[in-house]
Amino acid sequence: MSKRFNFILSGLTLLPLIQPAFLTKVSIATSATAIISISQKVNANERYNFYWDRADKKYEKGDFSGSIADYTKAISINPEEPSAFYNRALAKQDSEDYYGAIDDYTKTIELDPKNANAFVNRGLSKSKLENEKGAIKDYTKAIQLDPKNVLAYYNRGLSKSNLKNEKGAIKDYTKAIELDPNDHESFNNRAISKDNLEDYQGAIKDYTKAIDLNPEDDLYYYNRGVSKGLTEDYYGEISDYNKAIKINPNEPDFFNNRGYAKELIKDFEGAIADYTIAIDLDPEYSLSHYNRGTLLGSMDDMDGACKDWRKAASLGDKEAATFVKEDC
Repeated sequence: MSKRFNFILSGLTLLPLIQPAFLTKVSIATSATAIISISQKVNANERYNFYWDRADKKYEKGDFSGSIADYTKAISINPEEPSAFYNRALAKQDSEDYYGAIDDYTKTIELDPKNANAFVNRGLSKSKLENEKGAIKDYTKAIQLDPKNVLAYYNRGLSKSNLKNEKGAIKDYTKAIELDPNDHESFNNRAISKDNLEDYQGAIKDYTKAIDLNPEDDLYYYNRGVSKGLTEDYYGEISDYNKAIKINPNEPDFFNNRGYAKELIKDFEGAIADYTIAIDLDPEYSLSHYNRGTLLGSMDDMDGACKDWRKAASLGDKEAATFVKEDC
């Protein structure tokens, strides 16, 4: 039997750069000693602002290593300013240096214990390192500090889902939606949790809401198509894949799944055509090699079937390897 590719989650969300709490400029004093002190303070302030501004510009251009270097210089001038550690952590996070990001968020929290966003982003870095329990603790702390922090609920929902706690995930996505009714990503992810609990109709309603809020997101149509397929609404499934493909014609999963749905309604030529497109888009896509081979085998084209199974087996598909061993 052919296979369908699964749902695609909306990803973790990172909170953005923050503006610095600039060093305070002081007025000119009267004594010579005071003037020297003030001058040094103003110069330090100017240097701090210079490195901060340049770090921000480098970050926005995607120069994360340059941004980190400049935030480090700003920190050397004023190591008690938490926002520089916070922004350096963001740059490290975007560089996939999650351990370094955690260290900087931890320093931010030491300097500013009520910074809910630092807890959210540290939780995200922990999640990237597959420390979901640690991430949940950080998201929970962020919620305690800021009960209206939508991203804390959203990200905690993702971590709970990763731990197979789908009911807990649904509660968090629901809270995120209560706080922001236009949060289409939470509707998408809540739908996936409902799918995992086999509440397919509930999932379809959530995908539909996500589509209403953001009709140009191909993944929402794709995910709703998978749900419709699980309710055996294959024509509805195909219709949603058509919409996803119209938005993004370069995703092999969409063609693979449409091919699978066409196979189920006995449109075998259409199924083969879709599997072939998926393979053309990604020649190393083992699932479509396996699916096309299985369909060709059922149509007595064993030469074509064995060719596809061998390719799928070479890409690590164990079921295809079994077919090769037993039928080729």
